[in-house]
Amino acid sequence: MKRFAWILHSLTSTSLILLAVSAWPSDGWTQTCDVEQVVPKLLDNWGVQLRNSWSDDRIDPNPIVGTYGEGAVLLPTCSDGPSSGEKIKEYFAKKFLPLHPVVTFNWGALKVGGECKNPFGSGLYSFELHARGGEKLEARYTYIFQQSGDSWKIKQHHSSLQPESTSKCK
Repeated sequence: MKRFAWILHSLTSTSLILLAVSAWPSDGWTQTCDVEQVVPKLLDNWGVQLRNSWSDDRIDPNPIVGTYGEGAVLLPTCSDGPSSGEKIKEYFAKKFLPLHPVVTFNWGALKVGGECKNPFGSGLYSFELHARGGEKLEARYTYIFQQSGDSWKIKQHHSSLQPESTSKCK
């Protein structure tokens, strides 16, 4: 009887250990999150950083460029692309930020998807160009984000004028 109790105890202990090990997070484990909530926050942050990158008397592309990750690709609204690395900074510094843009996202048109480590958002937005008396650019976008530790960066960003629009970027 002692032997049976010992075997039962050993099996129970082994089962608990195996259960605990199988539930332990591994490198491939991802925390669950709601991309429906994450993506709008990331887009909103991009808009804030865009606005923080210019004032009436200065252009500083670093806040907006800081939202892009290493190796990111940008297909910009007002320039031929694709751009990456220093070309992203150059685009914002020389082409887009001098227009003093402020973005407004059309939240009703937002479509999100992907997994928590690489969510994406596609939709419509408009830019009010303060350097041109409030002229509006209507555009569409897709952002793909990448989570790295506790931070999020843009991995890929495609923005283009609505097909109905005439080119207002020149």
